[in-house]
Amino acid sequence: MQQGTARYRQMDLTTASPQLLVAKLFGAAVRHTRRACELSSGGDRAERSRAISKALSIVDELRVSLDLERGGEIARNLASLYDFVRERLIRANARQQAGPLREALGILDTLEQAWSELCTRSGAGA
Repeated sequence: MQQGTARYRQMDLTTASPQLLVAKLFGAAVRHTRRACELSSGGDRAERSRAISKALSIVDELRVSLDLERGGEIARNLASLYDFVRERLIRANARQQAGPLREALGILDTLEQAWSELCTRSGAGA
C-alpha cells in the first residue's frame, strides 16, 4: 500500500503545473507549521523541532526559486515575506515560543490560500 501511495505522489508531482507545485509546497509548509503549533503546548519538543525544520526547508526552497530580476516587485515582496517567516520559525524553535509560530502560520496560510485561488482560476487545479 505504501509503495502505491509513493508512486501516486511521485506521479502527482511530476505532472503538476509550476503553480500547483508552489501551492502544494505552501500546503506542506502550513501543515508542518500547524503541527509545530499543536506541539507547542506541552508536546514532544523533538517532534516540534522536526516540524519546524520541515517548514523551514520548504520556505527556503520557495525563497531560492524566486527570480528576483524577472519577478520584479512581487518577487521582492515574496522574498521579504519568506525571510520574515524564516526568522519567525527560527525564533520559535530557538526560544520554544508559540507566538512566532502563529505569526509564520498566518502568513503561510494566507499565501497558500492565494496560490490555491490562482490555481483554481488559471485551471491548474488545486
